[in-house]
Amino acid sequence: VRHQGEKMSKSLGNLVFPRELFRDHEPAAVRLALLAHHWRSEWEWDAAELKEAGERLAAWRRVGAGVEPGRLPQRVAGALAADLDTPRALLAGDELTEGGDGAGVAATASVLGVVLA
Repeated sequence: VRHQGEKMSKSLGNLVFPRELFRDHEPAAVRLALLAHHWRSEWEWDAAELKEAGERLAAWRRVGAGVEPGRLPQRVAGALAADLDTPRALLAGDELTEGGDGAGVAATASVLGVVLA
């Protein structure tokens, strides 16, 4: 992970700590922001992504909060089986949200460790 054009590192002092992020953002939104990047890819930390993640979380909650999780949708399972492609799994969750599939959204959130309650 890069920050301000350089690799994040303790020696450079350019780390972003969870406790700082949690002051203004829910842990579930922080998790969604991190999951939006493939684990194998190098990426630049951008705090603006937390706004997008918060919006995604709100949309998922409108559809999936309080709904019993159903079976994990194949699109999500397939994305995770394909080299743990969490960005693709999130897009599948967004499609489920747009389609109003609360049980699918709840299952997707559950498997990704995102609390909708």
